[in-house]
Amino acid sequence: MKQLIVIAEKEELKLVEQLELKNIPVLITGVGALNVIQALNELPKDIEIINVGYAGSKNLTPDFYEVGVVTLNHPNVEYPEPRYFCKRTGRYASKTCYTGCDFVLDTELDDCLFDMELAYIKSLGFKNVISYKYVSDNLDLQEYRNKINESE
Repeated sequence: MKQLIVIAEKEELKLVEQLELKNIPVLITGVGALNVIQALNELPKDIEIINVGYAGSKNLTPDFYEVGVVTLNHPNVEYPEPRYFCKRTGRYASKTCYTGCDFVLDTELDDCLFDMELAYIKSLGFKNVISYKYVSDNLDLQEYRNKINESE
């Protein structure tokens, strides 16, 4: 099975290096749903995707986490959002990831992650998706910007 590392921004290459993921091609999609869909739509669905990226959290400490379940983050809807399951390696603690269209600045949810790409990757039909997220901030946009600028 072929593998592909998928990241949103070039700053996340630092995370790929820290995870020691070597000799696997890397695709930088850009941030958000439309960029992910455009970048991945034509790929064969049997490829194993390793999604690596920064994520926010209300209360998790800065560290790597593995995503077990991902769903969309639309807090104002009153119907169940689709839930997708990621392949687990057991390398890090497993958390639920909520994918939204905007940077999350406040939430009632804790012990979880927030990103802007993972649910869209899964919604395209990829079955073999592993996701490692690094908590870069506690839902603070300036803290996130400072963290990614450290990697330059």
